[in-house]
Amino acid sequence: MSFGFFGGSFDPPHFGHIEMAKSAIDFFDLDVLNVCPTSIPFSKKQPSSQKYANRLHMARIAFAGIDNLRVVDWERGGNESYTIETLQSLRKRVGDKPEVYLVMGIDSFLGITGWKQFELLFTMSKFVVFLRGEKGIEVFNEMIDKLAKSFIFTDNIICMHNKIPDISSSEIREKIIKKESVNDMLPKDVEKLYKSYVGIS
Repeated sequence: MSFGFFGGSFDPPHFGHIEMAKSAIDFFDLDVLNVCPTSIPFSKKQPSSQKYANRLHMARIAFAGIDNLRVVDWERGGNESYTIETLQSLRKRVGDKPEVYLVMGIDSFLGITGWKQFELLFTMSKFVVFLRGEKGIEVFNEMIDKLAKSFIFTDNIICMHNKIPDISSSEIREKIIKKESVNDMLPKDVEKLYKSYVGIS
């Protein structure tokens, strides 16, 4: 069996997140992709705009109906979220034998050296990195070189060249506050939920 783990703030979840999830499931034939909203992401400079329960709810709406995907609440509890701890918990559930794929966008990958015990992540799972923007492959290769020079095992890092929509949650939040259209950025039901959370009709 093979398992995927896709963590993030999902504040709000958008079409880029959805396409990444679908592509990872299809390409790696995942038995289950666990989508896990973070409680308090320690690496974020700014706190999430929405509380955990709201982001979990939006994620469940956004990813509903995708085969072999489940939205999990493994990082509930109000404490800082560390991927290494959640991944270790997943390994305890599934054992050492199954493949585990850690799904992320290029922005997260570029900040990986700031994650808690990031070196261990490369030994526990395969990295699935989705590019974003035209120069994504350049910065990806630069990061691979940086990791290799630090004697990090990079053979488990897989670069995905799928055409993922170049969308950011922060851009969506700004547009919603300005009452600009976000129809092509996230599902309508998720947009309605987010607007209800911030008091915009």
